[in-house]
Amino acid sequence: KTGSAWGPVLPFHSADLPTFPLDILPDWLREYCEAVTETLQTPPDLAGMLAMAILSAVFSRRVEVRAWAGYDEPVNIYVVISMPPGSGKSPVFKAMIGPIAMYEWQQLEKSQLDIQRAEDERDMIKSRLETAKGKAARTEGEHAMKAAYSEVEGLRGELNDLEVPVRTKMIIDDATPESVISILAEQKGRIAILSPEGDIFAIMSGRYSSGTPNIGVYKKGHVGDDIRVDRKTRSEIVRKPAITMGITTQPEVMRAFGQNKTFQSEGLLARFFYALPISTVGSRKTLTDPIADQVKNAYYHHVLTMLENV
Repeated sequence: KTGSAWGPVLPFHSADLPTFPLDILPDWLREYCEAVTETLQTPPDLAGMLAMAILSAVFSRRVEVRAWAGYDEPVNIYVVISMPPGSGKSPVFKAMIGPIAMYEWQQLEKSQLDIQRAEDERDMIKSRLETAKGKAARTEGEHAMKAAYSEVEGLRGELNDLEVPVRTKMIIDDATPESVISILAEQKGRIAILSPEGDIFAIMSGRYSSGTPNIGVYKKGHVGDDIRVDRKTRSEIVRKPAITMGITTQPEVMRAFGQNKTFQSEGLLARFFYALPISTVGSRKTLTDPIADQVKNAYYHHVLTMLENV
């Protein structure tokens, strides 16, 4: 309106911004993020942002924030950190997701025997049911037919009542949107997409769907809108889905992500927290102390305890 032109667009890295405020985190988490940052010689933003994604994965769908009566917000978040290759993203990512990966594996080991037993029982009931149905088809006489049909209905009821435990899955990576919906349904509405690479953005863009973006599940999984799928091959309902995303990737991947017209117009880009830390390559210490056992143990203890009890 004043007729003055905009000045040049300033790159993010030209701004004099404060570092990630690790001091806002609980002591046990702050100390671990500081130790990871120092040991691996990376920006604090990297560990700090991933810590937020870890907490999101722990509390999503278990905790909500009530702003006022009638208005609740989920706590799951989408986080992406972009840095050049060789900046230390993968080692920090591995250090941060350690307790969630451990918990997932522990739960799988605990449930494996129960799952196998239930699957064997299901197979045996199915076999008995097929035998009973064949017997009923050959039965003659009203009384005998009623008894045969009663046996079939009883076995069908046993099959319907049998619950096969679900294999725990907390972390996914290379999954199509359709698979994400199915996994959400199986895992009672929550999942975490955690990855040291940005492949998920290519999948969103249509890697497996002839170049057609498919982002509905990611929009609904961010705010908790119910997902309903009714197709000839599958029918699924997911109530209040909660997806967490914690992604580290390269700047070129982020540029392509940000330039996608569908992502822009449908509001996907606005759902992410972004970090573009300044790389420490060229200014790192050559020798650093390893993360202290008590600091690492405290981090694992707190995350594992929350996963067990939240």
